[in-house]
Amino acid sequence: MASEEAVPETSSQAGTAVDSVAVLVQMLAGDQIEINMPASSSVDEVKAFVAEARKLHPKCFQFIVGTEVVAGGEKLESLVQDGKASLALQLVKLDPLLLLGTFEFVRPVHVGLSIMNVGERNADCKNSKVVKTPLYPDSSAGNIFVTHRIREPCFVEFTVVRTGGQMSFGVTHKPEDVLETFGIANRSLRCTWIYSKQIRSMPTFFLGGVPLRVQDKGFNQGDSVVVFVDPEKRQVKFYRNGELIGDNLPNRPLPDVSEYMGEGAPNGALRIYSMIDAAHDEIRIEKFGPGEPFPDAVGAQDEQGAAPAQDKANSEPNIQEPLHLQV
Repeated sequence: MASEEAVPETSSQAGTAVDSVAVLVQMLAGDQIEINMPASSSVDEVKAFVAEARKLHPKCFQFIVGTEVVAGGEKLESLVQDGKASLALQLVKLDPLLLLGTFEFVRPVHVGLSIMNVGERNADCKNSKVVKTPLYPDSSAGNIFVTHRIREPCFVEFTVVRTGGQMSFGVTHKPEDVLETFGIANRSLRCTWIYSKQIRSMPTFFLGGVPLRVQDKGFNQGDSVVVFVDPEKRQVKFYRNGELIGDNLPNRPLPDVSEYMGEGAPNGALRIYSMIDAAHDEIRIEKFGPGEPFPDAVGAQDEQGAAPAQDKANSEPNIQEPLHLQV
């Protein structure tokens, strides 16, 4: 059995056995990694060590205990059984959905956009980004898609680097229609679920053709906006700066997967996209990946899309209306 040991420095190292945990990570190839870590360490710290030791992308795997996926924020001390100082973790492969981290350039539609994607030749950037050029000062060339075709729960976190005009983030099951739509014509679409900066005639939420004006005024320059999509649940959720702002369920669900991934549509999928309006406006992709964006967050929604009552009371003034998006 191949083993690798890391003994992080800790003032309690010489203490009792419960101060540290012997973590045994079962790898896919059948070998194991043994790590001795403080009990206060998180699963993410174990993940970081394994990723470095085996040269793995941290988005490519996760851990399970028994049959349950372990959240990255979990402390080792909360996972060990009473009276024991050891923990067995099974590494499982996870598709990192790396195409969620890039934008798709379509000629000649996007001639008014400057797109730089991580990993592309001559693209000296740490995050993929889009800038609206002054070549087309109106809303033409404004709808830009994330490259990944969505067939599983996943999310993208955008940073609003600069916004002087209209801007939206959302999802569609008809990317061809969205791609060919410009300016105010975006409001005529019935195939988009978007969260917008509320200026001029654009409502904060526009869900399946239904405009919703709520107390929240959308986002501003410097904010982060997360779009989470779950095709099977027909759900899209919007977060601003880590706070849940809107959930389309139960009133305005996404189309059933059979409508865009069924027979006759082998390449059908949901697409996350952004609409950029004014010259010099800029967005970048900050984070992305499979699953929920904030799985460890207090107040995360339950399967029915309702926040736990004890947390909802505290956040009522900010997200009372958009949380359930009544129509």
